[in-house]
Parts: sequence; structure tokens; C-alpha cells
Amino acid sequence: MKGGRLLLVKRGVEPYKGCWDIPGGFLEAGEHPEDGAVREGQEETGLKLG
Repeated sequence: MKGGRLLLVKRGVEPYKGCWDIPGGFLEAGEHPEDGAVREGQEETGLKLG
């Protein structure tokens, strides 16, 4: 959450296709959690994050 705002995405695949969710995914081996959050957010939204 930044500046009192929260980014949500609508799921495009099952499970819960069509439901609102926070963007997310899995860390790569040795990846710092903050770096993984930025990478996943960019992959899932197409937005420039970080």
C-alpha cells in the first residue's frame, strides 16, 4: 500500500477467475522478496513498478 492506495487485479485464470486479487506470484531461487514483489507486479500488470 502506498499513499493510502491499493492495487488490485481481476484474475484471468482459475482458480477464482474473474475475482479481484492482489498481484502476486512466486520468488525465484535466491531472489530478495522486495525484488520479487516488484517483478511479479510488473509481470502481472504491465506497469513500471519500483
